[in-house]
Amino acid sequence: MKLMMLLFAISMLIPFASANDSPYANINKVGSAEIIDSVVINVCEELVLSGRRSSDPDGSVEEYHWYDGDKLLSEEVTLILEITDTSTKSIKLVVTDNKGKTDETIVKVYSHLTPDPKISLSNPNGVLYQTDEFMVIAIVPKNGNEFQKLDLKWDYDEEIVKKVKENKRIRKDGEEYQLTFKALKPGNTKISFSGTNLCGETAEEEVNVKISSSKSPKIEEIIIPEGIREEERFEISAEVSDCNGCQYLFEVFNSEYPGSEAISTSETEKICLTLDYGLYHVNLTVKNKEGISAFKWDTFEVPNTKNDKPVADASKTAKYAVIDTAFTLDASKSRDDGKISYCQFFLLNTNINKYEQIYEGNSLICEYSFTRSGLQKLFVLVRDDAFPSLESKPYPFQVIVVDSEKQKKKVVKTEEVKKQPKVVIPYQPPSEEELKDRRNKELARIYLPGFEFPLTFLVIIIIARKSRRDL
Repeated sequence: MKLMMLLFAISMLIPFASANDSPYANINKVGSAEIIDSVVINVCEELVLSGRRSSDPDGSVEEYHWYDGDKLLSEEVTLILEITDTSTKSIKLVVTDNKGKTDETIVKVYSHLTPDPKISLSNPNGVLYQTDEFMVIAIVPKNGNEFQKLDLKWDYDEEIVKKVKENKRIRKDGEEYQLTFKALKPGNTKISFSGTNLCGETAEEEVNVKISSSKSPKIEEIIIPEGIREEERFEISAEVSDCNGCQYLFEVFNSEYPGSEAISTSETEKICLTLDYGLYHVNLTVKNKEGISAFKWDTFEVPNTKNDKPVADASKTAKYAVIDTAFTLDASKSRDDGKISYCQFFLLNTNINKYEQIYEGNSLICEYSFTRSGLQKLFVLVRDDAFPSLESKPYPFQVIVVDSEKQKKKVVKTEEVKKQPKVVIPYQPPSEEELKDRRNKELARIYLPGFEFPLTFLVIIIIARKSRRDL
């Protein structure tokens, strides 16, 4: 009985033992576990496909055959495919298990032209000197949405500069390479950056680097004294660093005559001056022994201290304004021997390149809203209260108008706006009629009910009457 049951069990197992499931053919790119059915690749690029992800549920995969159409390409588990032209290929993988069953799968290979290589390189900032560290930035921009596949290379003279650090970061528009170099000795050299694509096409950029044996000079500040007075001697000097044995050149210009020659120069470390009242411009150039120079300029005013002409001053006006927002124009620092009660503000109309009056009145402070952003040029005039014909010289100033309070805070914080030279309007002397009017007003006068006589006229009448009595 037991023998009969054993024979029955064996007969039931024989059909199952003889059955064989088919293998499963799968393709993935080497280095990736993802099963693929298509791939996009550049011409000149090498494509490595693998069949290792193929499997057999009841055995093992023993054979791999790769085909391009009917052409057998390889019998290895991996296929190395050289892409030489733009085309679409159907690469087929046929796998065979240990019992002879097969399965196949196809991957589509789309190839397109390799893009031309593109790179850019930045110059190091500033003048370099021995032992300086400086950075050169190279950017490999994207081609469309994909990063370029380039063989990148730096080339430089290792006797003059040495690479000390290299960083790479991915940007939205490409890849950025930051190389920090250290200058080893003085000299001129080139640093080049090149990129070669898969087809051997090369793009190259280079920068020239000059390394000095000493630091470049730096002008920290031009020192202009306070309390300058008309026709009194004063001196202008400067604070300069990294400039042992430098040559100096001071030049002073009258700002009322742009483009004119310097009215005074000095090749020493300071310049002594005696000037009339007005606006002036000073330049300073310093040069070290290697011929490396630095330049700085500033403006200053010699105030009117010898006559009763009023002096306009809008220096209390803020430097920044917001478009279409009330802004205070402030001339309250204007001064005179007497009282100032008449003020005019003018704004440069860039469309016609002329100044237009935007305020006229007795107050030295007014509100104004700018209608366009950017650098706005203005000047202010004030008049003497007792002698309106005595008009001040124009006081030029500038206001930077931005689009919003947020932008204003950003500009003020970062100090992105550079100092601009003042715009000076040449002073026009009063006409003969104005001078005559002024003299008449300066004559002492006597008032009677319904009449007004100059005092000199009354004296003449008295002398005439006395002469008649003597006769």
